[in-house]
Amino acid sequence: MLRAGCCSSSNLKVTRCQRIPGHKAQSRARAVKVQSSLVDWKKKPLMRDMSNAVKSISSNLLQLLVDSAYRFSEQPVMNEGNFQPVSEIGEAVSLKDIEGNVPEDFPEADGQRLLHKVDLKFEEGKFIHDIGVTTKYTIIMDYPLRFGISRTFLQKPIFENDMNGKSRIGVMPRFGNVESIRWFDVENHCSFHLFNCFEDKNEVVVRGCRTLGSVIPGPPHNVDKSNWYGRVFFPPDKNSEDFDPSLDGILFSRPYEWRLNLESGIASEGYITSDDVAMDFPVINENFTGTRNKYGYTQVVDSVETSITVCIFDAGLFKYKMIAKLHFDIPDKENKFISVEYHALQEKQFCSGVQFVAKRNGRDEDDGWVITYLPGVHYRRKTIFRGANSKNYFAPKGSIWFPWKFFLQVLISGF
Repeated sequence: MLRAGCCSSSNLKVTRCQRIPGHKAQSRARAVKVQSSLVDWKKKPLMRDMSNAVKSISSNLLQLLVDSAYRFSEQPVMNEGNFQPVSEIGEAVSLKDIEGNVPEDFPEADGQRLLHKVDLKFEEGKFIHDIGVTTKYTIIMDYPLRFGISRTFLQKPIFENDMNGKSRIGVMPRFGNVESIRWFDVENHCSFHLFNCFEDKNEVVVRGCRTLGSVIPGPPHNVDKSNWYGRVFFPPDKNSEDFDPSLDGILFSRPYEWRLNLESGIASEGYITSDDVAMDFPVINENFTGTRNKYGYTQVVDSVETSITVCIFDAGLFKYKMIAKLHFDIPDKENKFISVEYHALQEKQFCSGVQFVAKRNGRDEDDGWVITYLPGVHYRRKTIFRGANSKNYFAPKGSIWFPWKFFLQVLISGF
């Protein structure tokens, strides 16, 4: 006698079967098959209904969990400065009405393709916003900003930053695997954006704009938002009687440098600019990506305007009032930090999306243009191009008119 734990076919499912010699076995098998076919035929509509019901329950359950974990509310329309409401174009347009001249050697961007992928084997999802590269290594920024849709089923927020967690930086050889990564423990932080990374003898240097906290997911539901926003965007006063390290200055972003010693395994780190202003969204001449470079460019935060705006709209609507050029190899007058140049925008004018566009066949690293968006203010339905050679400080060049729905201004300038 032969027994099996399970046997199946498209119409026959038996949890236990038995081979019995003779015609009785064949008759029994036929009877079981016919009976099972009838049962399955009756079950199919029920199974479809059950499947739809399960999907509906799952969707409703997820909706309840999200509603219990988050609050949704309508926000007022912003209508001041150059943060006025816009109407999107919604389709491709051709720019024809141009006043002045866009520089002939202003380049176009090229695409890239994926060459390598590695599973980092993290125990849980992390929101890693930026990575760096050097000539030999890939640089991985690992900080405790947890992320995952499945967290909602545990009644946890999709994003959660652990201010008491641990941060580290990984150095992985080009085209390496997870076992080849060398990890360096660093002071806890939550830094989204990097300038550049490069090798300096036995060290790997990482430069970025560092914050202690995360703007995502925002303030806790049970706090006074005006007080929270009024403290996170300003430099912390550690001598204040009510100083709170988990709150004060946690979103005050400043340029920072990590040096990872590949021989000793020790990391040294520190700020490279003063706490006079906050900066973020760093960029460089991309021709120097992965190699030692002399200059960087950032957007300078208007901490007062930002704290007011995000408090009103309960969203990360940062306002940037200046553009900064950082000289990494030149110290400031007090020889404490690096030297920084600033270009201030007009009153109630704010920028976003700063990029450096290198001039073709440029002689120096900073030979090119700084380009940024200036949404909406003063110029109504047009966009202004202002251009300059990098050695001719912000000389205006001309303007480009966009369709009226675009309502955006673009500034192209050079330091």
